[in-house]
Amino acid sequence: MLRLVTDLAANPNNKGSYGTSAAGDENTEYGAGAGFANDHLRAQIGYMSRSILKSDQSGLGNRSLADLTAGCTFGGFSLDAEYSVLTDPNKNTLTPADATDLESSGSGVLALATYKFNEAWSFGIRYEDVENDPAGLSLKSANESTASLHYRVSPEFEMRSEFGNYNFSNVTGLKWNESRFNIAALITF
Repeated sequence: MLRLVTDLAANPNNKGSYGTSAAGDENTEYGAGAGFANDHLRAQIGYMSRSILKSDQSGLGNRSLADLTAGCTFGGFSLDAEYSVLTDPNKNTLTPADATDLESSGSGVLALATYKFNEAWSFGIRYEDVENDPAGLSLKSANESTASLHYRVSPEFEMRSEFGNYNFSNVTGLKWNESRFNIAALITF
C-alpha cells in the first residue's frame, strides 16, 4: 500500500530573533516525500529545498537534499539501505581558495542488516559512508563499520553493546582511524 504522500514547509533555525546566519539562511524550506510499505518491503523517497546565499555572495542558489530509503524484512532478518545527496551552493570548505565554484555534492550511504534470534536477543551490522560533506571537522570522507548486540530484559528495559571502527580523511589529506565500544541501558516508560 502507498503510504501517505507528505509535504512540508518550515523555517530554518536561523530565522527569527536568534538568527545569526551570514549565509542568507533564513528562507523557508519546502519538501515532499512518498513511501510504500507492506509486511515485507518498504521504500521512501524525499526531497527538501530552500534558497541560500551562494558562497561567492553573488545571489541566491538552491540548497537541496534528496534521500532514498529501502528495506525488507523476512522472519527475523531485516535489511535496510539509505542514499542521500546534499547540494549546497554556500559550501566552500573543500576548495576554500575559490569561492566561485559549486563544490561536489555531499553524499551518504547506509546499509544495516539485523537478525532477531528471539524476543530477547538481536544482532546487527551497519556500514556508513559519507563523501564531500566536511561540516565542522573539514572531512573529505568518513566511513564506519559497526556490530551491535541487543538483549531485551523486559519490554521496558534493554541492554545494548556496540563496537565500531571509523576511518576519516580530511580536506588536507590527513587520514586517521578510531575504534569505539559502547554499552548502554535503554529504559522506556
